[in-house]
Formats: sequence, C-alpha cells, structure tokens
Amino acid sequence: MSTHLNPYIEQLSWAEARELILPVNPEFVGHADQLDLPKECCIFKVKYRYGDYLLKDGEFMLRNNEGENVPINHPDIPEIIKKNLSYAPTVPMGIPINKRVEIFLGISERIVPVGITSPGKIFGLTAVLSPHSSFDEGTIWNLTAGIRNIFSIPKISMEANHKFLVREFGQIGQAPKNYFDQWKTFRKIAHSAGVRDVWTVDVLYFSSEWFKTRKSLEWLNFQLYLREYAWENTSFHRNIYLRDSICSLIENECNLKTDLYILSLMRHISSIGASYVPGLSFSLTELDYPHALLYQAYKEIYGLEYAPLFIGTQMFNDKDSLYYSLEIPHVFDFNLRARKQKSKFDELRHLAYAVNTTVKKIKGSCLAIKNKNFSVRKGAEKAVYGFYHTEADTNNGIKPVKVLLTSDHTLKERINSGESNFGLNSAICRGIVGIHPVNN
Repeated sequence: MSTHLNPYIEQLSWAEARELILPVNPEFVGHADQLDLPKECCIFKVKYRYGDYLLKDGEFMLRNNEGENVPINHPDIPEIIKKNLSYAPTVPMGIPINKRVEIFLGISERIVPVGITSPGKIFGLTAVLSPHSSFDEGTIWNLTAGIRNIFSIPKISMEANHKFLVREFGQIGQAPKNYFDQWKTFRKIAHSAGVRDVWTVDVLYFSSEWFKTRKSLEWLNFQLYLREYAWENTSFHRNIYLRDSICSLIENECNLKTDLYILSLMRHISSIGASYVPGLSFSLTELDYPHALLYQAYKEIYGLEYAPLFIGTQMFNDKDSLYYSLEIPHVFDFNLRARKQKSKFDELRHLAYAVNTTVKKIKGSCLAIKNKNFSVRKGAEKAVYGFYHTEADTNNGIKPVKVLLTSDHTLKERINSGESNFGLNSAICRGIVGIHPVNN
C-alpha cells in the first residue's frame, strides 16, 4: 500500500509504480520486472503545480505540507525522502507520468531551453550514472513542471487590463513588462487560490537503492539498459564540439563572410530542425501548460484585443512547424553578439543567406557526410527553413509573417474554427525563422 508522506508526496512500491509507468514506458517496466527487488527499492510520487521547479538553480525541489515548492533540505521535507533521494549531484532519476517538464539553463534573465521530457521519458540519468564526470550540476541547471519558455503573441502588458486578472486571481503582481516576465505571471495565475492544482504533473523519483551494485545478470542488464538510454539521449550534446568543427569546415567551403553571432544562430536553428534542441511552437496543449486556464483568463477576464495565442518550447517532429525568434535569444553561446548593432531585419537577411547557402552545400554531400539520420545533414534533410518579418523582402527570401496564418496548420485550424485576429505584428514575430516539416 502507498504511504502519503504529505498531501503531495506518496511513497510507492514497485507494484504500484509499474501501473503508472506501463502505459507511457513499457520498455522500462519490462526491464524492471526482471529484477529481484529488495523492499528498500521504493519510488516517490510527487505532484507539482504548473511552474513549480523540480530543480532550481541546481537544487532539487519538492512540495511541503502547505504545497509550497521548497528545497529537499527544507525542515518540512520528511527524513525518509532526504535519505532516499539525496544521492544525485542535482536531481534523482525521475519519470513524468502525465505532463511534460522542461530542462533549461538559466543565468540572470537569459533562459536557454535544453530539452523537453515527455510522459514516460527518463531524466536525471547522466549525473546519476556518472557523478564524477558529469557537467550536469551547478546553479545554471533548472527543470520546471510544464514548459518554462512560453510567451503570449498579443501584448499583455496593459496594467489597466491586468487589474482584472488581479481582481479574479489575487496577488499575481504587476503586468509583465517583457517576455521574460510573462511566465512568472502565468505561474502565479496557476498557483492562485481559486485554481490551485488545476494543472499538475506527477513525477516518479527512484530511491538510491535502484543504483546500488548487485551481482546478478538481471541487475547488470538493467544497468546496461539505463546506460544505453542515457548514451542515446545525450548523443548531440556529447558530439557538439565535433558538430561545431564540421560546421566550421562547411562554412569555410561556402565562403561565408559573416559574424560569429549569425553563424551560431545558423547552427542552433539547424539543430532545432534535426530535433536535437527545442524550438518554439504554436501547437501547445494541456501537456505543456494550463492552456484552458490561461486562454480563458486572457480572453474573458483580461479582455485581449486579439485572440489569445501562445508560443512555447517543443521538439521538432514531422507534423508541426517550429520557430526561432530573434527577439528571444536561445543559442547556447551566451556572449556572442553581432559586430555592430543591426536591425532584426538585417540579421534575418544575413541569417537567411547563411542557412540557405549551407543547406544547399550539405545536401550536395559536402565532405562526403552520408548519414542523414544523425549528423549535421539531419537538419538539412528533415526540415525546410522559412524567414518571416512584418516587412517582406522577396529578393532575400523574407516573407511577410502573415503568411503563417495559411501555412501553419495550428493557426489554420483556429482560423477555420472562427478565430482569425492573432496580432502577429508583435515583437516576437518581427524577425522569426520557421522550421517546417519537409512533407508540409
């Protein structure tokens, strides 16, 4: 029988946990079922609200009796949890069951998405399996319940309208002044008394006993499975140095005479197209954030002039278009800037030339790279790139952003359902790169 350690944390046996994992990761269950599990191999199920941290500035976070998001060493956290879940340099191995969590780097007001963990996917393995050689620690690492990088396309900074939200949801602070502040407001709305826990994600954490060395073939096979899983899911970040070297050779072959900032943007956008790092998507659902709650809040209470439209982090697939906005820097190189101040329009023009030139060279078998499924070729083969601005420049391949209303299937569906006024003239859309599936 499960044991409630507080209203938001349960201690489960494997028999109880397996029923939650089986629908979302049957392969894991198949391996774990082979083990002769000692009773100490327990699992803790934690219920997080939208925007709660699983890992904040490198510190593992849980919920206390009052539902507050607190560090594991907080006095309110039961000792049995501290004893069983303090084995990792940052966060213990976990599996979200019903919603997504986002992994990102955070320094000051710069937020860089690293990955999205969907239901059934395992996180926290690298630091657990290689605690003495992993870079997955320090104050830059963060995980949140739901996506952290989410932005409203229509402007939501009007203080007069924001007061209606305050009247409805209580003390949620002032209207967001910039894109970075928006998530903080969304989080406060989701945490307000009237709707508290309306959107939650259940995360299973595995106790330290699961990682102790045991001399049996079944346990060796289980450890091998975890190591292969971690190896497969960190391939891009392990190869990023080699990726940069290959890209540098290709850029030299193309005789690109542009600054390092544009080259860094180009590589990052190609990595989005290869499904190595997240981009931004209009195709968000309740898996990602409390869509129904925020949609209603801004349409019916705030009184938006435009139809509510949110864009946020997602991994590229063969169905949905993703985007990179020059307004919101997400590249991994924190210090790169253009040689001189350029308008976003000029940056987009240089970027379009660089991307189109290198894609053509790569698809022409530059450097005899034949692997299309995992190499620098993947981003060129799996995606088509478009460049959009509120101003058009057909000579340089820059289209008006309003064409997305007929080319992005999510926006098309909403238009067909009666919504058409999305306010795509916002800053986030004045200089945006589209990463589109090749079959669209």
